[in-house]
Amino acid sequence: MLFQIIDTKNNCPNIFCESGEVLPLESVLKLTKTWKYNNVLREYSGNLDYGFVAAKGTSVSDSCPENLKDEWAKLESRLKAYYKSFAISKVSLEENCFYDLIPYEFTQKYFSIKNEITDFTLSKVKDENYRFLCRVHEMLQEVSSSDLTLSLENLRHDFHKAKTRSFFKKIKNKQTSSRISYNMFKSKTGRLTTNKGTFPILNLDKEHRSIIEPKNDLFVELDYNGAEIRTLLALSGNNQPDIDIHMWNLDNCTSGNITREEAKEKFFAWLYNPSAEDIMLQKFYDKKIYKKYWNGRKIVTPYGRSIDCGEYHSLNYLIQSTTSDMVLENSIKVHESLKMLKSGISFLVHDSIVIDCYREDIKSIKKAIKEFSETRFGKFNVTVKIGKNYGTMETVEWK
Repeated sequence: MLFQIIDTKNNCPNIFCESGEVLPLESVLKLTKTWKYNNVLREYSGNLDYGFVAAKGTSVSDSCPENLKDEWAKLESRLKAYYKSFAISKVSLEENCFYDLIPYEFTQKYFSIKNEITDFTLSKVKDENYRFLCRVHEMLQEVSSSDLTLSLENLRHDFHKAKTRSFFKKIKNKQTSSRISYNMFKSKTGRLTTNKGTFPILNLDKEHRSIIEPKNDLFVELDYNGAEIRTLLALSGNNQPDIDIHMWNLDNCTSGNITREEAKEKFFAWLYNPSAEDIMLQKFYDKKIYKKYWNGRKIVTPYGRSIDCGEYHSLNYLIQSTTSDMVLENSIKVHESLKMLKSGISFLVHDSIVIDCYREDIKSIKKAIKEFSETRFGKFNVTVKIGKNYGTMETVEWK
């Protein structure tokens, strides 16, 4: 059944059904398609279709078919006028059901058209990774649904620095939200970005990380050791070494007369330069593996993600996109395993996830570490760090 969420408050008629009825969520037996996921749909997660995902993150208006555009634009304009009137008259949307504040005829028309746009958008889905992206969308919406706990006091020791004072001011004056909003469609390879005006977790200065504190007892960070290198090793048909990948490269792919950091730099300089040659690295890593996934116009990754590219960028896109989706896939596993606990994923940063951990959930966190490490490409080593805030994380041995 096609439907749209009208309100998320308890005791409010909160969904509009394709039948034209406005009903409480719990009274509807079968739901199938809507525009976007919301936490009130948690019990339906994994079984719904989303127009937002089919439209690759574009708006309802941008996805609207030509024959409905004029009508939809008028309805959107009218909805904005209603919101403006609520603000002027100081009517609280937190205390009143949205359905009770607008005319019945408008509700019927607006959400009927939104259902039509959703159905039209979903009818065009052809991407192999659509179902996977629906699960990613659900997880990111749930992870992003609450504000971070921010302690401005933790920045005061760096107040002599202009960049710290500037960041402090943005947070204090609410120029930057305390909530993260991830964008899963902006990057060509599928790597996450954050939406403008939301908390900049993906490019947060290391000196400012201490501002983030857990709601529970401590943060536990799970970070893949050399994720992109391990992805290439797996695609090349080789097993994963159970030690630091950079030390493994140092021992197996160099003459041994360089440091770990030099071995790391050497590897990436070779990896992302298509013309670079290295006999020792090529014993274990196959840079030509991209030819298995590139058809001359685009890369289609093991996750079914299709990326238009020339040959020069094909290996880069293959590795980055595959690694990103692998991180998301395993983050979903961890998120699902923690759903019934006080602990949960607080945020994702590139190749890592940070869990807001309640001490009594330690056994479940051990299980989450195991789940995160067991990827579809084999077992990847995971570095575990803990800390009382995000700026004081320290590596621990957590077996």
